[in-house]
Amino acid sequence: MRAIVAVIATVSACLMIWTVLRHWPGRRRPRFPARIEGKSLVICAGDSLTEGTISGNYVVEVQARFPECQFFNAGINGDTSAGLLKRIDECVACNPNKALILIGTNDVRKSDDLASYSRNLDSIIGRLRNTHVAILSIPPLGEDLDGDINRRVVRWNTAVREIAARYMVTYLPLFETIAAELTRPGKPFKLRMGLMIAAHFRRSLLHQSFDEIAAINGFTIQTDQIHLSDRGAKIIATLVASWLTCDSIPCPQSLTSMENAHP
Repeated sequence: MRAIVAVIATVSACLMIWTVLRHWPGRRRPRFPARIEGKSLVICAGDSLTEGTISGNYVVEVQARFPECQFFNAGINGDTSAGLLKRIDECVACNPNKALILIGTNDVRKSDDLASYSRNLDSIIGRLRNTHVAILSIPPLGEDLDGDINRRVVRWNTAVREIAARYMVTYLPLFETIAAELTRPGKPFKLRMGLMIAAHFRRSLLHQSFDEIAAINGFTIQTDQIHLSDRGAKIIATLVASWLTCDSIPCPQSLTSMENAHP
């Protein structure tokens, strides 16, 4: 009897994984749009937190708040700073009025090579020197702010802020804002592919919201310790809105303070 149950469970798990992978968003190459006359073009470049297919979509949220602008989503699932650097010239070629950069989550979770990440980010911002730019700090990995991985994220965000200051572009404190929202101790970070697949299954096949998935998995802002809930996407959208509505660009550096970052 146990053997039969085990076989049924294994077959069911395989079917679920196969179904999810069939619907898994691929590493698509963004097709850059034709400019809409009379609208300011804002390019949002980054990884899955920007692409918004397996994470809350902040680009859609911001577009709804600023219909007078044309937003282009240049996020690619799984991308790193090295990957974004390779395609940043495609963004530059669109001659955007503004560019928003959110990159580093996949870099920081894979290694502690801050030097390479800093060089890549520096080059990315350097290529965009004729564009009004904002850089979002790398968000937490997992909701345990005292964990080793998030101490690393804080250290990397210091480099992000320094690069923003060097180029006199806006630093938007995403990590710091999310940290302030986390009022209860979080689970230590651990990459769990099963949790990610299950979250995508709930989203794509059960049509649950990212907020519902976060609650089911016991998280406040994240769905699987990496990707953001709808609440998390709205946090980004609010930060971006604060930048877009500034009277002068780049925004005053008072918006970029990291003094209250979690240690």
